[in-house]
Amino acid sequence: MPLETLLRLDNSSISSTSSNSGEQPQSDDEPCQPILATPALNQVVQDAVFQANCYEDLAQSPDDLLLDAARYNERFSLSLVTDIQLFLQHLFPIMPVVDGEEILSDAIRLDELSPSRYALVVSLCAATRIQLRMDNAKDGAGEGPDADIPLEPQLTGETLISLAENALRQFNVIEDTSLDSILSSFFLFSSYGNLNNSHHAWFYLTQSISLAQSLDLTRQGGYINLSESEGEKRRRVFWLLFVTERTFALQHRWPVMLRSCITKPQVIDSDYPAVMHDFVNHIHLFESLPCSLYEWYPESDNYQLKDSALAYKINKQLCTIQPDKSIIESQRFDTLITQQWLRVSIWRLVFGKKLSPAYTHRLLLPADLPIDAGRIIMATLDSIDPRSKDCHGIGMEQKLFDLGISLADSALLPGWSCSSFEIGPRDLLSAVVRALSKARGCQSHLLPTLLKHSEALLGFADPAAHIDIQWEVTPDAENLQQDNVIEEVSGQEDESIDLINWVSGDELRLSDLAPPTFALSCEDRALSCDQFDL
Repeated sequence: MPLETLLRLDNSSISSTSSNSGEQPQSDDEPCQPILATPALNQVVQDAVFQANCYEDLAQSPDDLLLDAARYNERFSLSLVTDIQLFLQHLFPIMPVVDGEEILSDAIRLDELSPSRYALVVSLCAATRIQLRMDNAKDGAGEGPDADIPLEPQLTGETLISLAENALRQFNVIEDTSLDSILSSFFLFSSYGNLNNSHHAWFYLTQSISLAQSLDLTRQGGYINLSESEGEKRRRVFWLLFVTERTFALQHRWPVMLRSCITKPQVIDSDYPAVMHDFVNHIHLFESLPCSLYEWYPESDNYQLKDSALAYKINKQLCTIQPDKSIIESQRFDTLITQQWLRVSIWRLVFGKKLSPAYTHRLLLPADLPIDAGRIIMATLDSIDPRSKDCHGIGMEQKLFDLGISLADSALLPGWSCSSFEIGPRDLLSAVVRALSKARGCQSHLLPTLLKHSEALLGFADPAAHIDIQWEVTPDAENLQQDNVIEEVSGQEDESIDLINWVSGDELRLSDLAPPTFALSCEDRALSCDQFDL
């Protein structure tokens, strides 16, 4: 529907059109109509019509209304373009599944987009705003990623979620499945996940996976007749879904559907070799997790010795992954924290929610594995650029929270002792507390719970009063942190990913890059992965 036609509608006609439940769903091949695509724009028009009817002396001419609507549409597109640029700068290395130039171009021609493409654009913007906590900013002030967001229109992540969901209702998602609809569902999952709404998030993740299955992304034979570029796009989407499902399902103890049966994305010959190199390195972590892990419910399992052997095997495989091989700081950090979080999650499955020292002599995993994991991540937590940590959203906060809880629990097991000259659980926990006290620009909602749970270890009568906790680090701890400072791959300004100017595959040789090295690894600790033989 042309914008000029829309402006001729009065309130009653707009209302009757939008509430007509008998209308057939729009085909995904047809352009998404402005009345469906931009409800905010419709509201501007309705308000103008209402004012014209009630205050004739202040009424604007049709040309003025058209001009106002066009200006609003332009500002709306400009806001989306800014969101997309932030996505490409901060989130693309984590989710390398869109063509930056194409989606930027789409944001300035919303009237021409199909409903599925429109849903992808606005859902990506919603996920970006919510994951980076841009809606919590104050009137565009400050130096955060939201500093350049236009003040008008006043969009929020939840507003964009509604626009995306409304667009997805305009066509039959099952019959007109495409990569756009798969990714729209994925970005809605990301949005709801960062809003801490796990039920909505799980729905959209499983919907995205189901659509991927119907489009044959989960079967190697489904890639045979595709062009090289199309096959590469689909492989990236598949592996993003694979990693995401295995993370979310482990957090909530839900089953998984996807199997690691698809060829991994290209690295050297890709458009963004450094990004894809880190993405594939991260994938390796989750290939270490067998499907049987997600079918293991320790509270009802009588085969504890068998399960302990499985946990030992997984832990050993996880220790073979080398996060320091990742090139981009944000991905290096994510892979390191995720590796240690996975180890601690396996440890938690073995020992249970309430640790019992009665079983420790029969288990193959060391009881103080969380302390080992904490030592590995401590220096990184204190040295990481906040932007490289915050871009991972609530998922990173949840992983750090789980690590902190397990640190506190393992430190209270009988038999644990720590020299006053060693880095102990208290020092390690304080590093996690500091990270959560400044998560995405403010205190994480998980921090008070962690402090309360850790009261016995920290010795606080009122944990909430000590959120700005700072421990005096022992001399050995200072030396350890200095020895583990991460060598930057490039200068501060180069850490941000400028997708448009990113080096192409034929210009970048990964062998010429010397990624920084973490001094600590699973094998370096006194309690190494290879210490416990079957």
